[in-house]
Amino acid sequence: MDFILQFIRDNNLDAISTNIFDDIEWSWSGTDSVLTSDGKQVERIKDIKWIAYGISSIPGTIQHLEFLQQMELEGNNLSILPAELKYLKRLIDLQIHDNNLIALPEFIGNLDDLVSLDIHNNQLTELPLSIGSLSKLETLNIGNNKITSLPDTLCGLYENGLDINIECNELDESNVPSCLFNVLVHPT
Repeated sequence: MDFILQFIRDNNLDAISTNIFDDIEWSWSGTDSVLTSDGKQVERIKDIKWIAYGISSIPGTIQHLEFLQQMELEGNNLSILPAELKYLKRLIDLQIHDNNLIALPEFIGNLDDLVSLDIHNNQLTELPLSIGSLSKLETLNIGNNKITSLPDTLCGLYENGLDINIECNELDESNVPSCLFNVLVHPT
């Protein structure tokens, strides 16, 4: 709850705070639930879908959302991601497209369970080498950025079936690893 209240304050979203709460999925089941000292069950945030709210920052208290699996923050005004995001070890789907991100942090490679990452339509110029550490990644959309080269670390993911979109970047044959040459020449 602290995260949500700080998030609303940091982004001046008091007028739509009801919507903020409506666009969260809470989990009460299995091991995701705990009991407070007075025997009441504590709900855990599982999914956040805050789309086109004008969000410009994510408070560091996001690190306490240890059960978060899906986060959709597309269509906002984010330019950076907080370092505390690296603690979201259960995150499997991160949708942060249509923002103003200028860099994808190196810690992105620490999100071991990430299956889908959509960062298209931002201001990215490169990808961190650590992106190749995302062994469970199945879908990566980096289209419509300003990326000038791709790390070789993507090759292992691509060879293991990664579905990748690299369209509309500043890429050519000289700055794309050979494993991704067909994606550049014949985008899907």
